[in-house]
Amino acid sequence: MSRYFAHSLAGRPPEDWEPLEVHLQAVADLAGEFADRFGATEWGRVLGLWHDLGKYSAAFQAYLRAANGIDAHLEQQPGRVDHSTAGAKHAVETLKPWGRLLAYAIAGHHAGLSDSAGGTSSLAGRLAKRIEPYDAAPSSILRNVSLPQPTLSIDTKDEARASFQLGLFARMLFSCLVDADFLATESFMNPEQAKQRPTVGVQIDNMAIVLDQHLSRLAAGAPDNEVGRRRQKVLAACRAAANQPPGLFTLTVPTGGGKLLPRLHSRSLIPSATQ
Repeated sequence: MSRYFAHSLAGRPPEDWEPLEVHLQAVADLAGEFADRFGATEWGRVLGLWHDLGKYSAAFQAYLRAANGIDAHLEQQPGRVDHSTAGAKHAVETLKPWGRLLAYAIAGHHAGLSDSAGGTSSLAGRLAKRIEPYDAAPSSILRNVSLPQPTLSIDTKDEARASFQLGLFARMLFSCLVDADFLATESFMNPEQAKQRPTVGVQIDNMAIVLDQHLSRLAAGAPDNEVGRRRQKVLAACRAAANQPPGLFTLTVPTGGGKLLPRLHSRSLIPSATQ
């Protein structure tokens, strides 16, 4: 039986808990599948394998046995053991120069993406933090990993554009890891709920039809006032822009102007909303 666990079950003996390697592999498979959509399969897989390296620490395993609760893995709760900084550090130390992109996602997979520097909660602060040893992690997980260069046509002559490209790539990786971790954890902790999720991906054309119907219902029930009319103008502008060739667009609308639904409709865009 495994000596290292990812999740426990309240009131159940350790032989019913989820082995850590099983969880890491499940998250790696899912994150790799998600990241494959933008040519970053191996990036997603490495994120999955390393995101919970800190759970190989004796401190975390002791805590898990003491807590034996459904939320023991949520490190931002009081008294929890930091288990995500280990993987972030390992990524930076092992995979240069790309390890830092992985570190953002790993360090933030529970708390959210952090700033690069400025305080203990920043990535720099996390990387400088003392962590519990995770020497028990198998070498098959820690080593023999290489990453292809990101599938990005980085514009080295335009620093602002290059920063945007890398930032978007980092956010896409973060999304893949968070979704994969949530779904894999749900599959173990709440299998009945997990079974209710569709096994076949929803087609974008079908999603567009459902969204259009929803927007029509909202418009029909919207009050005829200045705010409502301006929201309709925002929606109309986004729908018109969606017919243009794919590119970089911005959507600058005040809070309450109704940005979210028009942005969903403009699926051919990469919007940047300013509040």
